[in-house]
Order: sequence, then structure tokens, then C-alpha cells
Amino acid sequence: LAQFVHTGGGLILIGAGPYATPTDRDDPLNGVSALLADPSRRRPIDLVVLLDRSGSMGEVLPDGASPFDKARQATDALREQLTDGDALRVVAFADTPRTVSDSGSDPIDWAAVHEAMAELEPAGGTNAGAAIETGTRLPAREGKHRVVLLVSDLDTEPFDADALATGLSQADASLAMIKVYASELLAGPYGTPAGMAALHAL
Repeated sequence: LAQFVHTGGGLILIGAGPYATPTDRDDPLNGVSALLADPSRRRPIDLVVLLDRSGSMGEVLPDGASPFDKARQATDALREQLTDGDALRVVAFADTPRTVSDSGSDPIDWAAVHEAMAELEPAGGTNAGAAIETGTRLPAREGKHRVVLLVSDLDTEPFDADALATGLSQADASLAMIKVYASELLAGPYGTPAGMAALHAL
């Protein structure tokens, strides 16, 4: 599988770990993942988190939380994977994307990231295509590999997957996704068909 990816193939990897021993971290698939299990063994990354704050993310789930709550928790959990050599930008999006946190050239201030996300409220439509395009086109950080991480329920408007794929390739950027679940009755386990078709093509 690793050779297949290195020669141009695509791979969707769902789940991670366990990584209890150094042997686990030497798994060949770690070498082709956008985010690695051991951040000390990779080049610094410029991580752009695309945080879906659309209305569909605000539905309260049976456990009392919402998909947006879970998306913020997932973003907070990235602190375990990032180092002082990495950069982090959080771009919140619904109909349009907006940068809400940017570490710049300084170590990531996780308290500031948490505070910026706490001020966001779910509302509006979902335009994941515009968010991915924004994440790809942000100014590059010298010496760091761009990783665009979409955190969303994937209940998105259709977009031009070919154009976005070209943009990611030209920017030498990687795309990763975290799917957070809304009500299975409303969205199903895989998001809307239009949204998933576009993301699978991308």
C-alpha cells in the first residue's frame, strides 16, 4: 500500500493506532499519512484546520453535545500531534471561510486557539469547497509542508473537485478529513451524497 501511494495512488485511511511502542510508529503507512503518529519524526507542517461551523453542526446529539462541540474537541486534541516547529491556522467556515486563529511564526498558543473557537456559533450553509480553496491558497510558511484538515459533518454544497485537486497539487499540499456525525436520521453515516461524492473524487 505504501508503495502504491508513493507511485501516485490514493489512500483513505480511517482510524489510527494503537501506537504504544516504537515498532507501531514504524508502520510503513505512517510514511504516506498526512498526519503522522510520531510528530518528532516528520518535517514541520503548516496545518490549516477548516472548522465547519454551519447550521447542521449545531444539532444537539443524545449525549448533550453537538457535532460542532465534537469538531472543536478534535481540533483541541491536535496539540498532542503538533510540535513547536509546526504552524497552525484555524479557518471557520459556513457559507464563507474566515481565519479565526493564526500562530504565525510563534509556537502555537492553544489557549488562544480554544478561546477563538469558543466564540463561534453554528449557523448558515456549508461551502466546504470554498473552505478547501482558502486553505490551499493561504500564504505558505517557509520550510513547512501544508496540510489542510477539514473537520466537518460533510453536509456540504457541491463543488468542483477537479479544480480543488489541481490547486492542492500545485500548492504541494495534503488534504485530510475528520468526519463528525450529526443525526443519522438527517445525514446518514456518510454525510450528504453530493458532499461525499465530491470529497471522494477529490
